[in-house]
Amino acid sequence: MSDKMVDLELRLMELERQTQELSDVVADQWKIIDALRGNLTQHKERLGALEAAQRDGKSGDSSSIAEARDNIPPHY
Repeated sequence: MSDKMVDLELRLMELERQTQELSDVVADQWKIIDALRGNLTQHKERLGALEAAQRDGKSGDSSSIAEARDNIPPHY
């Protein structure tokens, strides 16, 4: 085999390795995104329940809602 052919094969092997590595990273990121989506859904449901309870005049977590609103980070 010529040196050019060997060089091309080495480059191809490196590109295949990098492609697989990137694919693994993307797969891991999707797992994280799915977990975060699940957490977000749970938090939205909890917030909706708390706000509904506050509207209905039920006691309980209404002070938690007021406290959360008072402690909103400045970047919101």
